[in-house]
Parts: sequence; C-alpha cells; structure tokens
Amino acid sequence: MIEDIVGNNGSRFIIAAGAVALGLLALVAVLWFILQQTVLALHPRRQKPPAAACRA
Repeated sequence: MIEDIVGNNGSRFIIAAGAVALGLLALVAVLWFILQQTVLALHPRRQKPPAAACRA
C-alpha cells in the first residue's frame, strides 16, 4: 500500500519520516525544558530559598 503512494522509495520515505518525527520530538523536549526553567526563574514561590534561610 505504501509502495503505491511513494513508489520504490517507500523505505527511504519511512526512514526520513521517522527522523523528522524524532527531530520534532527532541525540539518539543528542549522547548519544554526551557519553558520550565523560565517559569521557575520568573515565579518567586517556586524558587528555592537561600541556604541561610533553611538553617534558621
């Protein structure tokens, strides 16, 4: 069925589609990590207290 759509290069098409999917997944993961770090930096309640405050 795939050969009918993409011709003789079906396996190359599937490999390329998989590579694109993995690249997009990695991009989403990196952007999610950056977003979480930004939210932690901007939101005062989610920041860790200073070490001196923990000892008091």
